[in-house]
Amino acid sequence: MTTVCAPFFDEDAIFDDWLAEPAVESWIIDDAQGAPSKADQRPLPDSSAIEAAIENAQSILELGDNWDGDGAVGYSKATLDRATSFLRDLAETARSVSRSALPRPLISPAERGSIDLFWNFGRKTLLINFPLDANVPPTYFGEIETGDTIGGVLGSDDSRRPELASWLILT
Repeated sequence: MTTVCAPFFDEDAIFDDWLAEPAVESWIIDDAQGAPSKADQRPLPDSSAIEAAIENAQSILELGDNWDGDGAVGYSKATLDRATSFLRDLAETARSVSRSALPRPLISPAERGSIDLFWNFGRKTLLINFPLDANVPPTYFGEIETGDTIGGVLGSDDSRRPELASWLILT
């Protein structure tokens, strides 16, 4: 699958913002009874980086049919809304399950009117593709430099995926 990265995305700024965030702490248990430590009681991180990515992605909607001069399909608000709704749910899952901020993805136009959420931070990548046709489920694939991979199809009830959130935030 080819991803088209339009010039209105500042990928370096996205990853600089992510790198400036504090490192993810491991879950810590204070005692044998399993009482959560103070680290687990820290305030929930805000979602401003995710919201900024979503706001920047609105410009994708300006790419109508034939935007590339070669007959490319334009991008619909419904497709972008499915992608950003999933992203918000995934960010909330990361916040509630691990009290960590989800790294900011690159939200970009892809082929045939689909929209990609893409994370790339050195040794780990994850791509989630949301097709133009709402009846075709989104797919995802991720890889770590060790060769370990994660991939699959997202069902209609998969708006919260703790394993994807954990895979993104844990090193």
